[in-house]
Formats: sequence, C-alpha cells, structure tokens
Amino acid sequence: LSLPIRQPTQQNLLTNNRTTIIFNMSSATITALPRELLQAIPMWLDGRDAYHFQSASRAILQSVNLAVVVNENDGFSWYDCNDARHLWTTIDPAFPLCRTHSILFTCKYKDQGWGNRKGFIHIAESIFEDDEEGETQIKMGNIIYSSPRAEHHWMDLRFEFQPDDGKRYSLWYQVGGGGGHTLHVASVSLKTLIYGSH
Repeated sequence: LSLPIRQPTQQNLLTNNRTTIIFNMSSATITALPRELLQAIPMWLDGRDAYHFQSASRAILQSVNLAVVVNENDGFSWYDCNDARHLWTTIDPAFPLCRTHSILFTCKYKDQGWGNRKGFIHIAESIFEDDEEGETQIKMGNIIYSSPRAEHHWMDLRFEFQPDDGKRYSLWYQVGGGGGHTLHVASVSLKTLIYGSH
C-alpha cells in the first residue's frame, strides 16, 4: 500500500513547521504499527490524505477515527463598503470537546463585474475583547490567509489549515471603497475534520 503524502511547499514548511514524510509499506506493516503512531500519522497529512489514510483498513479506521462536520451556506453579497476589512463570521469549533485535525474553507466569489478590482476574503485569528459596556467584540488578529483579488467573474476559492490549539478563527471580507463596489460569495462551505473518541 503506497500512501500519497502531500508535498508541502516551502511556505507551508515555514508556516506550519511540517516535515515531508513518505510511506511505502505494506498494509500489514502499517496496521501492525502501535496505535499511538497510527493516531499521530494524520497530523502530518492534509485533510483529504488523512481521511484516505484512515480508510486504508478497519484497524486504521478504528485507531484514527476521523469524522467530517459540514457547514454550508448559499452565499452573501456586500455593497459599497470602504477599504477596511469587515467581520463576516466566526469559525466556531464543530464540537468543542473534540480535537480538530483541519478546516477546509471553499466558496465561489467575484466582484461587481466591472471597474477596479478591490475585493478580498481573509481568514484570521480572532481576538476577543470586552468593550466599555461589557460586550465582547471580535477583532482581527494575525491573518493566516488572504484570497487573490476578486475577479469580474466567478472564481473558486479553497483554503485548508490546521488550527493551533487554543486559538479561534474568523472570516473577514473586504469590498473596497470609491463607490459601486460589490463582493459576492456563493457555495460557501466549511468542512471540519475532527477526531472522534477512542
């Protein structure tokens, strides 16, 4: 059984501190590995490869025990904003008591279809602060992903990341100022790959 392992880019290696590993073992050899090692292998894989890895045998499935939680929405549109980044929504844990392997965000997006192109979508760490009235406000922390600038036609957007323990994340949109600017998103999907109980 040869397992296809994603080859991290140099940027991924620097950002995620991942190491490239290659497996080329028989299925009998893999299933004979200690349970703790089988559970650790998916940490080095992206979501798709991790899910395929656990499907290689019943023994691996029982050791890894990953599940996908899907949250989908038809879409949104924002009009005539400014150049600032605005909070779209928080990316809440699918099940707070379960450890998250990875989160995959996909959508289609475009701008108003003419004129200057100013639209972006961002994923950032969330900072929670209480205002003077005691209400919690969400501010943008470190940006972990910014989309390419929105085109005049629909484009596919796909970004997957492995959240750091203890951190929360949020989606932000940027329409652009100057009048007449719009950002449309459609087919929005957040797929969270979580570890079940062992």
